[in-house]
Amino acid sequence: MYIIICGPTALGKSEAAVILAEKTGGEVVSADSMQVYRGMDIGTSKITTAESRGIKHHMIDIADPSENFTVARYKKGAEEALDSIKAAGKTAIMAGGTGLYINSVIRGLMEAAEPSPELRLKLRKEQEDRGTEYMADMLKEKDPEAAGLVDLKNGRRVIRALELILANNMKLSELRQKTGGTAYNDRYIIFFLSAGREYIYARVNARVDKMMKNGLPEEAERLLENGVGETARHAIGYKELFEYIRAGKRGPLPADAVKKATRAYALRQLTWFKRYKDAVQVDMEKNSPLQAALFMEEAVKAALNEACGGGDDNGAA
Repeated sequence: MYIIICGPTALGKSEAAVILAEKTGGEVVSADSMQVYRGMDIGTSKITTAESRGIKHHMIDIADPSENFTVARYKKGAEEALDSIKAAGKTAIMAGGTGLYINSVIRGLMEAAEPSPELRLKLRKEQEDRGTEYMADMLKEKDPEAAGLVDLKNGRRVIRALELILANNMKLSELRQKTGGTAYNDRYIIFFLSAGREYIYARVNARVDKMMKNGLPEEAERLLENGVGETARHAIGYKELFEYIRAGKRGPLPADAVKKATRAYALRQLTWFKRYKDAVQVDMEKNSPLQAALFMEEAVKAALNEACGGGDDNGAA
């Protein structure tokens, strides 16, 4: 069995994971799509050596920002980390807020043909000429169910969905039916750290202020100088600063824009993780990371006892 700690940004997942690892003799597998990149430290709230308190973390600082790191690459590395942690007799704890990464492990990853360069170019040209709204309408026509699940204002996601549909000549729902067999083969217990919107907003705003004070603008400038790929270029916090730097640093730092984008992302995370009906919810307005970790420790013990007694499903409480 392995443990998953998920939830929106700024609620204390990393700290709770470290405490739980200390209590259970575990190691942490990060599930954050931007913490994989070296040099993207402040803007991703990457855990520091001091904060990790000697707990080994996997899937952090494993790629250069110039690389376009994929979900498939994450799944392979994360599952290898889970295997090695358990083989060493330790508790494996996956913690992070990137739903696609967590989903690739617990639900499987879609096995599909990739679009040809010609198809990619054609769709991007159409988007440039006609706009994202037109492409979203195309997605609605070709796969209404997929259109209901994709953020239609996110041009990259709309294009990606169309790429898969057209390259495989089938709907996304049909492709997803093939994914179950690729799920990581082990029981898990999943904890969803949550809070109310206003509480999350306040936490996000305070975190962004701290990032700006701790040198995020300078970090973004270094990254631009060294080169960033398409994925890293769109990371929240960095994207806004990259635009500010390219525009000649006119006016005040775009802290408000970063806060707005991060708040919107946190709400999308809440929506995503609410899909996991087997998740044990932990209210972070009422619990500190320490209290959350202690609660999770007891829940894990109960799940293991149930499993030893012949429990079924995935071990979630």
